Amino acid sequence: MSDISLPPSSSSVRTDELAARRQQKSGAKSKIVRPPPQQPPPPFARPAAHRPATPRNTAPVAGKRIAAPPSGQVKRAAPAAPQGAKALPTPAVRTPAPASPFANDNALTLLAEDARYSIMSRRFSLIADMSATERAIISRLDHAPRRIHQAGSDLATENEIAPPPMFIVSGWACRVRVTPTGRRQILGFLLPGDGVCLRGAAEHVSAFNICTLTTVETIDATSFLKMGSQPQVYPGIALAVEGAKLQDEIFTANHIVRLGLQTKAERLANLLLELRWRLEQTGLAEGSTFPMPLTRETLGDALSMSASRINWVLRWLKTRNMLSVRYGRGDILSSTAVDNLAGFKAPEERFSAPPSSASFWSAG
Repeated sequence: MSDISLPPSSSSVRTDELAARRQQKSGAKSKIVRPPPQQPPPPFARPAAHRPATPRNTAPVAGKRIAAPPSGQVKRAAPAAPQGAKALPTPAVRTPAPASPFANDNALTLLAEDARYSIMSRRFSLIADMSATERAIISRLDHAPRRIHQAGSDLATENEIAPPPMFIVSGWACRVRVTPTGRRQILGFLLPGDGVCLRGAAEHVSAFNICTLTTVETIDATSFLKMGSQPQVYPGIALAVEGAKLQDEIFTANHIVRLGLQTKAERLANLLLELRWRLEQTGLAEGSTFPMPLTRETLGDALSMSASRINWVLRWLKTRNMLSVRYGRGDILSSTAVDNLAGFKAPEERFSAPPSSASFWSAG
């Protein structure tokens, strides 16, 4: 029997080809393709910002996107004037100047300049009728040498020798009492035209601390008080001095009533109305505007309130269109409303009595 190799059958060849193709496909499916590693960006590179697509009706202008008007509302430029024609003048539009919040400050400054050398004459002429000689004496008193006291200095110290009598002709001061714990209570304010230690020998020791709140100018009142002690020779001056002392007692009584009987809003409104009235007597206020250099802390020490409570009450008064205090001045917004709230009653301005009445001068 001869060894004869038979060729593989076609079915076996086909089976081997199919197996090879399956193996090739399975190898292609299992192959993992990794992306090439990305290089880190440099530290100074900016991150790519996402920019939204421009809307249909918007147009980029100078880096901004504004809505483009519809085609029917596009404003066309006016046609140019023909060559040689005169251009019509463009009417000027006058814009009214805004009202300055400091307009009233200028008026107050002018009032202060006008009254600088007439403080005593203005006040005493309202208190009593005086002869021409007495008016000339008070006019010389207005032009007497002045002493300047810086803000925060003491005009008098409690339980120490009282200074010589003086009149305040510029600036604000106050009588104050300090407790052992350091708290202070302002007992009253001294404005231009008010006196300090006017009782002479009866006040050889000061009963209060008198502290300046602003820069204060004073004049010596010794010779003037000597004239006031001679009613037979200077009846008008004597009556003016006694009337000024009586008004000071009335202001002290008003302060006691404020602290004891009135609410916080009534206290502040009453005090501001009293200060405005006193400033009007010396020509430093006119109408509804008056100077107000007092801080919130000072008002709080006078009315037994905190500075934050003073701010709250001022806002309350302003929202109700009664009072406004800002920029160093006060404004009466509604005199009727604030009068009804504060209940302030001005003291008598002018005093009159027969100069020859012995009972009057003995009672004074």
